[in-house]
Amino acid sequence: MLPGWTKTSNHEAFSPPVYYAIAGMWYKIGEFIGLEKGNLLYWLRFLNVLAYFSLVWCAYFFIRKFYPGNTFIIIAVPIMLAVFPQDVFYSINSDVLSPLFFTLSLYYLLSLCLSESVSLKYYFIAGIVTALTFLIKYSNVAIIGIFIFVLFHLMRKFYNSENQKKDAYKLLLLISSVALPIILWHLRNYIVLDDIMGTSGKIELLGWRVKPFGEILHHPIFSPKGFVYFWDELTKTYCCGELTWHAKELSSKSFDLFYTASSFVFISISLISSLKKWGNKRDTKAYRFVNGSNFFVLFLSIAFLIFLSMYFDFGDSHYPSRDYPYMCSGRLISGSLIPFLILYIDGIHVILKRCSNLLYPFIVVLIIISLITYSEISLNAPVFESQYNWFHLP
Repeated sequence: MLPGWTKTSNHEAFSPPVYYAIAGMWYKIGEFIGLEKGNLLYWLRFLNVLAYFSLVWCAYFFIRKFYPGNTFIIIAVPIMLAVFPQDVFYSINSDVLSPLFFTLSLYYLLSLCLSESVSLKYYFIAGIVTALTFLIKYSNVAIIGIFIFVLFHLMRKFYNSENQKKDAYKLLLLISSVALPIILWHLRNYIVLDDIMGTSGKIELLGWRVKPFGEILHHPIFSPKGFVYFWDELTKTYCCGELTWHAKELSSKSFDLFYTASSFVFISISLISSLKKWGNKRDTKAYRFVNGSNFFVLFLSIAFLIFLSMYFDFGDSHYPSRDYPYMCSGRLISGSLIPFLILYIDGIHVILKRCSNLLYPFIVVLIIISLITYSEISLNAPVFESQYNWFHLP
């Protein structure tokens, strides 16, 4: 079996480099401290623990900065995040760093817009973290959309500035620190692979092909049935993931329905509330700007998956397929996790904020996280019995 695997092409070999560079350094640290065999493999797996721990804290600082005074969101989002059932964080894969770096990028980019004065170093950090986010996974392309949005906002902000020369240096530093790492990576792909994106080998291996332009819009996602299917599958995989155990999905239809329905209801209510508040002077400009950015992130992320679904003919591929040509893997857009949770919790807050008892919103969140915890324990209990788990290793 091993000779067969060693001759198999790894379609991730030319993927963006950031996760693999970080995981490689983490692997070397494990070797340095004397780990080997199964323990070394699980050491690589435990990089996810560090990433997720950091994500919870970054989410807390993000919300505390951009939603000051909203105690419910400040507390509820990190708590919800701590039990979020997305199983992509249980495996070794490049998606695990997307939420952390995306949140950091969003933090720095929004801070540039909403702070009166920040140093040149801040612009450089914002640019580099944004570039690294994109170079973790191309499906984090929504951060480039946010970057362009922020860039135009800063240009308008600096247009009437008294120190335009200094502001021009700030913009130049921001643009170059985003563009240079991305350009260098794609230049490397062109030189080594004769393929700027480095994805042609993976696409060929999967048996996909680009559709003729005239066929791109002929897609079932534009039908009510097709869109409902896409939304249902996307929400399920976004909240729960795609792992299987003995060829059986680790999911529950009843909980999948809850995630789909509650996500649609709470985020829709948050959107309606935000639109109503758009001209309300009682809400700060910063609040409207950040909430708008969160919706923009979700919209761009979902639009990217819809574009991929329309762009490719999936041939004989098992997933996506010609019969079900929907790219609805939620892990691909997991970078949008914090904006999603903020809007989800904001929807709960909008519904219950008029209640006389201020504890009601917290009670609802407590019920939700209790249900999530129960479902995850019951669904994953058989996995813990596997002889290949870390605590069963000799």
